[in-house]
Amino acid sequence: MTGTVVLVSWSAGLGVAAGLLAYALALDVPTTLLAGGATLGVALWSGPGSSRFRSPLSRVLAPLARRPVPWLLTCALVLAVAAGLGVLVAGNGVAWFPWTTGPFDL
Repeated sequence: MTGTVVLVSWSAGLGVAAGLLAYALALDVPTTLLAGGATLGVALWSGPGSSRFRSPLSRVLAPLARRPVPWLLTCALVLAVAAGLGVLVAGNGVAWFPWTTGPFDL
């Protein structure tokens, strides 16, 4: 429990710092959000106590990555899901319910 709190706090702090740095460089809002989110993701994956995230994931993915055919099928499935979600959002737009506009007027 304590390791998870430290990991999330450390990662969130680094994400906020990256966002503030991008804001100080006067980057546009999507780039600033990308910098903060990417930093948060990398920090969660590699920070203190990150094995809490990596070990359950590796138990699932390691057997799939041992042979080429299951690995290619898994990659194709992930790509298909991402493409399907992208087409869904592109076709219908984003619903910001209960608000009428997105955050930061995106």
